[in-house]
Amino acid sequence: MYSLFILYINYKIEHVNFFESNGEVGLNVTILLVDDHELFRFGLKSALEYINGFKVVGEAADGRSAVKLALEIKPSIVLMDISMPNMNGIDATREIVKNNSKISVIGLSMHSDPGQVEQMFRNGAKGYILKDCSFSEFEKCIKNVAQGYTYLCPKLLEVVDSKVIGIGSGDLPGNKKVELTPREKEVLRLITDGKTNNQIAETLIVAVKTVDTHRKKIMDKLGIRTVAGLTKYALREGLTCLETTEQINESDSKEIGKTKDSLHNTKKVKLTPREREVLQLIAEGNTNKQIAEALIVSVKTVETHRGKIMDKLGIRSVAGLTKYALGKGLTSLEF
Repeated sequence: MYSLFILYINYKIEHVNFFESNGEVGLNVTILLVDDHELFRFGLKSALEYINGFKVVGEAADGRSAVKLALEIKPSIVLMDISMPNMNGIDATREIVKNNSKISVIGLSMHSDPGQVEQMFRNGAKGYILKDCSFSEFEKCIKNVAQGYTYLCPKLLEVVDSKVIGIGSGDLPGNKKVELTPREKEVLRLITDGKTNNQIAETLIVAVKTVDTHRKKIMDKLGIRTVAGLTKYALREGLTCLETTEQINESDSKEIGKTKDSLHNTKKVKLTPREREVLQLIAEGNTNKQIAEALIVSVKTVETHRGKIMDKLGIRSVAGLTKYALGKGLTSLEF
């Protein structure tokens, strides 16, 4: 998370005169920093202000504050973190560009998820760079965008080339609108309703193999490989809603005294702090093994937590758990 901060310290020690001698004449770039980590903002601000022509004019710790501040101070560049509370960077980018198209947004992330890159460009971003890049590359990105160019760092270009439709032919993700067929949308809706491939096949009266093919095409088109990610995409595109019929149906079958439950909660469900943590990681698309590694526990422990969460909530699918987590603010629509 703080790799740019560390890079800056090392870079400045080794190249103390670099920032003073390489500014471009006439360049006047005002920058709004948006990141929910104060130390990261501090390091990045300190580094940027050593570059001639760069001036940090504001800071924000969440998406909602970023939108408000950007429209007030009108910076040339907004450096936008993706994963933040109170509106993620993808949604904040859309709001800023919609209200002032002269502001250029550059996405910042630790992750090279092609679906996330595509969403940022589709919502109006002009650049996207990873937080573990070199500082000179970071400077190059800002200068290119400030001069009206689009910038995608080489590492991301390698990933996006292989996974996102349109990049291979030289198009940036934002230039190509992903179009799902009516049947693919239907399959996606059923996936986000928590249905298995067998259940989808029965509903649509097709072979399970046909559903498998549709699912693969959907994932390839969107560049999304997890059910959690597909659920968030469907929510963003209005193909499904937060309330889950699965949860209502599950509650119907409980013993007397337990009422129907939805994400607008008529029943109080008490998850432990660790269960909330596991639920958040599930809703971010992690496997049991990845969750175990993140929490430094055994896979069996994660499976136990997952089972308890499902029992408490009456939800049996990743899609349903993702919707519940979104409704409770445990994750964002970022995927």
